[in-house]
Amino acid sequence: MNKETMSGDWKILKGKIKEAWGRLTDDDIDKMEGNLDKLEGHIEKTYGLSKEEATKKFNEFKDSLNRPESDQRLSEDRRRTSLDSDINPDRSERH
Repeated sequence: MNKETMSGDWKILKGKIKEAWGRLTDDDIDKMEGNLDKLEGHIEKTYGLSKEEATKKFNEFKDSLNRPESDQRLSEDRRRTSLDSDINPDRSERH
């Protein structure tokens, strides 16, 4: 993959990261410099998750990047609900 393609792909990926991980700031994402491995650490830190939980959420996100668009939307809804439940247990009772 050439540098221009990677740059364009990073912009798209950056938007998907913001969509999935809304608490991450633009600065957090920019510091990753296109390195997805750094995303896992930012998820762990920003969301206060254990290493295992962050790895699981990160892998779910990576897997979602390879699914068709309609499957991604359903998965994103589940992930957001799951994160909200993990972080705000009372919220899951309202659904």
